[in-house]
Amino acid sequence: SSHKTILNRFIRQSRKSAFTLAETLVVIGIIGVVAALTLPNLNSSTGNKEKVVKLKKVYSELDNAFGQAVVKYGPVVNWFSSYSDDGNLMVTLSKKSAERMGEFLKISKICDGTVSGCFASGMSKKLNGTLSSDYNQWINYKVVLADGTSLIWIIYRKNCGDFKATGYELQNNVCGMINVDIDGPNKGSHTWGEDLFAFVLSKDGIYPAGMRNEEYYGKDNLKNNCFIKGEYCAGWILESGNMDYLDATNGTCKNGTDLSWSNLSCK
Repeated sequence: SSHKTILNRFIRQSRKSAFTLAETLVVIGIIGVVAALTLPNLNSSTGNKEKVVKLKKVYSELDNAFGQAVVKYGPVVNWFSSYSDDGNLMVTLSKKSAERMGEFLKISKICDGTVSGCFASGMSKKLNGTLSSDYNQWINYKVVLADGTSLIWIIYRKNCGDFKATGYELQNNVCGMINVDIDGPNKGSHTWGEDLFAFVLSKDGIYPAGMRNEEYYGKDNLKNNCFIKGEYCAGWILESGNMDYLDATNGTCKNGTDLSWSNLSCK
């Protein structure tokens, strides 16, 4: 019948156009190779974007906590005015500033003095592989926030001044630093520029270390400090919104584009 003729013709055409088993396996193999090459890069890119978001969040929380502490307790230099340099001044100032700001942070764990567990055990690293510090063993005041971020206050000057984003603030102006591990004590690589970052605490506020016009940490020292060592990358990340320097070798992206303050991405 005509219906059978049409059906048989359709079957013959389908058989001619269908893939063989061997062809199907080849296609599946190609898809697998492409996925193996692209998924790690995709996962890395997604992970870096999440870190950028985390760093922006902790900066906002620190800035807010500092502002509220100043409203309640007065200017930051007043927090330290009664303390003298007794050989343990850095620990004393660090604890006082941490306690003032800590009232306005969501904290899940406190490591005061010799109490450990707020930072990963062992030496932190720089991007170039050199060792940095074992913050877990420091007696400065340390905390873990409710979201798992680790903080350590390193306040070394009671008569701190304004952060002007010019000059050598480390020697001349700022109170000290707040170092953060956005992955906390139990995750991540504990590496500067990957999950360890620094913020400056000054008389007039909290600032990301390594900003565009700030001479000691950023500006002309961007490549040596951030791109090579991973130190003081917070300023770059918060301005550029990326961690493209992790795709770079000595400050040059894989596609050959140089990162700089005038070229904020190699994507």
